[in-house]
Amino acid sequence: MDPRIQRTKNSIIDAFIQLRAKKPLEKITIRELSQLAGINKATFYLHYQDIYDLAHQLETDVIQSILAEIRHPEYFLENPLQFVQELHCAILGQGALLRILFPDNHNLILADRLRAGIHDYLDRMYPGNPLSPQNEIVLSYMVYGSYCAYVLHQERPEETLRTTAELSSTLQQKYWGR
Repeated sequence: MDPRIQRTKNSIIDAFIQLRAKKPLEKITIRELSQLAGINKATFYLHYQDIYDLAHQLETDVIQSILAEIRHPEYFLENPLQFVQELHCAILGQGALLRILFPDNHNLILADRLRAGIHDYLDRMYPGNPLSPQNEIVLSYMVYGSYCAYVLHQERPEETLRTTAELSSTLQQKYWGR
């Protein structure tokens, strides 16, 4: 990518994150974002359709970063304890940005997109062998439950990680069937 284009996109993203940290998405205008980024509105529209398109692209990027940090996605089936530990570490690594892009009223969007990403990986890992309805429920429970526990108990990350990993392992061993 042309370095000038990359600098412009980085300026837009930095300005967006600064504004998003202070106010709800609905209150951010293209005008104020463009001013803060040091670009004109037309330049913004060369890269994004609107503020929601920018937000969605950043959310997608951070989800992809989290999923990429899971070094052994196959552990979801083989070693759920280790899988949950990798997932939590990946989430912790994006902590500040996650709190900005997915504030309290958007937590379930993040959890659902993580679940969908793991589901897609399992579909690619085991083609032609779709998840059973029971496995879909277990996957949802493990991701949403782990994530909600993380959000509610951020002040005790080690204890939350250990407990959710143990619970996920127990669930997976008891209910997971391919």
